[in-house]
Amino acid sequence: MKELKHILFFVPYPIGPMNSAPKVRAYNIYKELSSISEVTLISGSLTGILSLLYPNRTDIKNLTNNNRITSEIKYFRDIEFINSIDYVYIESLASPLFFPDYKFLNLLKKKNIPIFPFIRDLYWKYPGSLKETLMRKFWYNRCENELEWYLKNASGMLFPSADMAEVVDFDNKFLLPPAGDPSLCINRQLPMNKNITFIGGISKKMGIDILSEAMDVVIKKHPDAHCTIVGNGDNNIIQEWCRKPYITHIPDLSYFDIPKILANSDIAVIPRPNIAHNGFALPVKLFDYMSSNRPIVATNCPSMAQFIINEEVGIITEDDPKPLAEGIIYLLDNPEIAQKYGNNAYNSIVTKHSWNQRAKSLLEVMNNF
Repeated sequence: MKELKHILFFVPYPIGPMNSAPKVRAYNIYKELSSISEVTLISGSLTGILSLLYPNRTDIKNLTNNNRITSEIKYFRDIEFINSIDYVYIESLASPLFFPDYKFLNLLKKKNIPIFPFIRDLYWKYPGSLKETLMRKFWYNRCENELEWYLKNASGMLFPSADMAEVVDFDNKFLLPPAGDPSLCINRQLPMNKNITFIGGISKKMGIDILSEAMDVVIKKHPDAHCTIVGNGDNNIIQEWCRKPYITHIPDLSYFDIPKILANSDIAVIPRPNIAHNGFALPVKLFDYMSSNRPIVATNCPSMAQFIINEEVGIITEDDPKPLAEGIIYLLDNPEIAQKYGNNAYNSIVTKHSWNQRAKSLLEVMNNF
């Protein structure tokens, strides 16, 4: 029997709440990687306080009061454990690294253990993508330092899209896009209730204003249509764009609540403005939509748009309210086409884009080093 590789899976933030895309991604990669290899998880906030504040909604045990410092000190002293590690995988750039993290990572590098960070985003290189705050300025500075460490010490870097990979000057670059889980699909048939759903963080770069204004147009053609916006974020945007009779805003849900929401939806939307930062994004929500057998109407952000076109899972429009509305109306007027796109989406997840397939791809990349 082939010996399993031992992977240290490093996530510098709490996974347990499952209320954001990085946590969803880390959870699913960890879960599937554990089914095909030996995996040790280091996760949680630096001190563990955040893990105490939020519930553990996952089936991963011992995430409450989980803190990185305790784990790093424990393993730093255990030379036998360190010597047993074959690879290190890092879900990076979603929470700042601090001195104890680098001390631990430098030990792993000194032991010549191959390190593979997943570069999930490059916010700080695109000013204006998110509202600037003092906390974000601090985070962006830490992101730049962290990326520099990877450029000097990583064996390979993983990216969600080819477009994002092109932005970073590094020799060994590999793709590890988001994925989906078809087991979360509750009903493959569309309910035919004209409910249009958006799920995700609410910020300027998510295009909630575009969606809200598009719904003004949709309602004129389909007065019984409704829009559900699920997520937390900028309260000013919520107040300005989510307070309409035909829009329902639902905050504070987790990944495991999403299947019921999507089962009650005819169309899933991604209305992002086509700005530089969004151009190379391939969002986790796209694959959640596909997993639930839902057709997609999305704006023309290049990486996302090309994927949707290639997989034949929805309609691409200009990043403007009127064309977005026209895309939504087209699927409402043609439910058989909407159902076909939904079926294509689900089948695409099953055959090519499941988390299990991503974990196998990741292990294949690491096994080359």
